[in-house]
Amino acid sequence: EILLSKAPIEVVRRMHTYRCDARAEGSTLLALLSQDVDNRRLVCTFAGRLGDKTSTVLEALSTALCTTDNPTDAKSQVGALDARAAAASTLCQLSRYGGLAELVRVIVDGNQEIKNEAASAMAKIADEDSEKDHIVATGVVSSLLEMIIVSSTPRARLLAGRVLAKVSEPGQNEHIDDVFKRINKVCAVQPELGMSCIVPTIDILLRSLDESQRAAAAQCLTSWCMVRELAKQIWFNGAEPLIDLLLTDAKVNPDGVYYAVQAMVSLGTHEDMLEDLATFTFMWEGERRGTMMAVRKVLKHAPRDITCEAAGIFYTLWEFGGLEALTDILVKEDAERATLKYCAQSLQPLCSKPVTRKRIADQAGYDLDGVGVWLSNFIMIDV
Repeated sequence: EILLSKAPIEVVRRMHTYRCDARAEGSTLLALLSQDVDNRRLVCTFAGRLGDKTSTVLEALSTALCTTDNPTDAKSQVGALDARAAAASTLCQLSRYGGLAELVRVIVDGNQEIKNEAASAMAKIADEDSEKDHIVATGVVSSLLEMIIVSSTPRARLLAGRVLAKVSEPGQNEHIDDVFKRINKVCAVQPELGMSCIVPTIDILLRSLDESQRAAAAQCLTSWCMVRELAKQIWFNGAEPLIDLLLTDAKVNPDGVYYAVQAMVSLGTHEDMLEDLATFTFMWEGERRGTMMAVRKVLKHAPRDITCEAAGIFYTLWEFGGLEALTDILVKEDAERATLKYCAQSLQPLCSKPVTRKRIADQAGYDLDGVGVWLSNFIMIDV
């Protein structure tokens, strides 16, 4: 009944002419009307008269999002914030009918607070696989990169990083070639800024004190490392901060450690990089650190969902010390029972080959027949 009445038209008019409280209420009403997918196209057709001009729903929402009211009383201040949040949410719901274009315009031209609301809404749009290519095609990557480089607020860098991370992730059942094309567009050098997203994102890993920002940066790198050319650039510039994130306490930054492990898994898909990954070491505050040491610490201290992936890293690097590392963990039983099981499962395929079976048996102190039974005992652990 509301959709068929003149109420939405009046709402659009009031959102242009009334104070921020009315804009918040109008945006909320439009958000409620837009919750039903079948209503969204109809909602976008409403327009209100403003003198001799006509204002559409999208223009009214954009006005609410970009409100420049400077209220002094507490109630009006809350209304101004609510107007922005409600408008951004509604534009997110109407993304396929022009809402995405309005959000992009706001990110390009708005002030910092407004950019943040728009970027938060865009991150929700990027959750839909069908919208990832559309977001990249708008050219908003340059503005998101500018938010990362120029912004002085942690929230702005975090939100921009999340959008870049989400549009870079593979969609369900998406062909890998299409994913690589999108990632290459995201990581292309932006002419306006003279750089790509890679170095500023790595810089967040290196310098940021905000663990959420570091996790979002690692999430970006996880997808970008799937592309061989980008993986080499990322490893060359970001090996040290990536390993440092691996060595972070998983209780402090579980998402960061998880995505750092995922980034290492992505790097391990490139065969010509395996030796560099396995043998990389560096000095950090008088302490020698490296890939193998960092993965070993993850296996010993991180939660199960992370250690399962970390065991796979040692399996990938089996020719360059990974086999010995997995075997040593089992010999010393130097981890949780679940981790021992994951390590044994990673060693099992190697144990089927005569040459590697002998290496495992010699290190574990068993004969060729006994090493299989020894390994099975770990695989049978009930977790």
